[in-house]
Amino acid sequence: MGVELIFERAGEEPVEEIRVELRDLAGADGKTFPAAAHARKFRTWYVKPKDEYLSEYAIPDDGPLSVPFAKNEIPGQKHQGLLLDFHVPPETAPGAYAGKLGLSARGIAPFELELRLEVFPATLPGELSFNPELNSYGPPGGAGSDYYYAAHKLAHYHRCTLNTLPYSQSGKIREPWDAPVRDGKVADWSAFDKTLGPLLDGSLFKDNPRAGVPVKTFYLGFFEQYPEDFTKHFKWKKPGANAAQVTEYRLLGPKPAEAFEASYRELFASVVDDYAKHFAAKGWTRAEAQFYLNNKDNEHGKNFWHLDEPASEPDYQALAEWGRMWREGLKNHAGVPLYYRADVSRPYWAFGQLDGLVDHMYVNGRAFSMPRTIEELHRRNPYRWYVYGSCNAPGKSNLQSAAWCLKAWALGAEGVLPWNATGKPDFKKGNDLALITAGEGAGHAGPVASLRVLALRRGAQDAELLRLWMARKKWTLGQAAALVSTKVPLASEFKQAFDDDAAAVDFEHLSVQGFAELKEGLLRTLSE
Repeated sequence: MGVELIFERAGEEPVEEIRVELRDLAGADGKTFPAAAHARKFRTWYVKPKDEYLSEYAIPDDGPLSVPFAKNEIPGQKHQGLLLDFHVPPETAPGAYAGKLGLSARGIAPFELELRLEVFPATLPGELSFNPELNSYGPPGGAGSDYYYAAHKLAHYHRCTLNTLPYSQSGKIREPWDAPVRDGKVADWSAFDKTLGPLLDGSLFKDNPRAGVPVKTFYLGFFEQYPEDFTKHFKWKKPGANAAQVTEYRLLGPKPAEAFEASYRELFASVVDDYAKHFAAKGWTRAEAQFYLNNKDNEHGKNFWHLDEPASEPDYQALAEWGRMWREGLKNHAGVPLYYRADVSRPYWAFGQLDGLVDHMYVNGRAFSMPRTIEELHRRNPYRWYVYGSCNAPGKSNLQSAAWCLKAWALGAEGVLPWNATGKPDFKKGNDLALITAGEGAGHAGPVASLRVLALRRGAQDAELLRLWMARKKWTLGQAAALVSTKVPLASEFKQAFDDDAAAVDFEHLSVQGFAELKEGLLRTLSE
């Protein structure tokens, strides 16, 4: 829950030393809500994507504010925002609470503002049933660094999951996902456990609102070159760095089912088996650990297929073969949450080849135009599926990202995935991809979140409330989606620059009022 204060300077003189004092809020029967203990303060940072300045980043700031804020370098700045982000613990007694905010500034007599809080009986679960997954092509700051852990904690605080891919298209795997393998088993788990264990057991998040809840999704290091380079056990020439070699293989080479040697299949399955045993022994049974093949037959020349966003039958055949090896390794480990994931922008080209093999399927915004295809996929397979794409660009309403969550939920998805969430910051114009990014340029030493992350959180929270509401009312997903559309119109447009473009979904007719009425209506109904 957030409250934004906007400070305005009426004249030409700066307003300095602005301070906000949070005080306890009083409820019925002597109950109190300690506002200061359950709030974080974020200063608004403004960017200018086109013709006007717009709020874009939430900068942690517990110190005094000023208008103008010199570091933001806004000519003639008249306004400065401060977001008070409240977390209401589950044990808080329902009811109305009221109190005062104390405000002061240099040369201005201290004054107060009323603050009222209504706490409903409905409680959001600590475990996410709808997951805004922030994809990253590499650990921010390097795995195990202070920045790496801080970025994960920031995403977790906002009910999102930062998921960092541990290998590159050039075939290199990063530490500590490169756990050494000998004789079909991991020879040394120490670096993996020390660095990644806090994410998987939830201990990293002991100071967050969802204390002790681990990451929802987590990339494993399995890919074409781990646990061993597949080309050492492949009945065809090693791929090079040009399209002609790929074409030659596709025309003349053996199908994947015939090309992978038994030695590779056995090694791969044996290491999967070892991972399952280790995860079970460590008690890492709440995070969804994913085997995901991201690479393509591009200029890096490390394989013969589009394993990410497959575009032809051979691509699906290769994905299916790795799926069979994965299943073989897990055959004795029912209940251990290791999953095979595929990002498939064209699920209608799968020819049924992934049936029974893939656990998680991620589909781009085209999913919204083919609900019958998605329904048929669900009928044939118990997929957990997500919609991948992009959040709204800076300069467009952040309600777009919240509506993206609701539209995905209404189609049965368990989350959304912005395809690249840790881009470099642009504190002047904004960056579409910088959702969790380095804050030095805005005066903060650690990572900072775009306000679009807070919009994802809002959409995910509404999805959680809708799930609780459906269980209470015994309504179907279709009925609940129809209810949502009465307040938040979910009609949208999806335009791509090219076939695999992870574009944003554009919505019209969204309003703050509609979102507010939806949430309040759900809370009041759940309180009956």
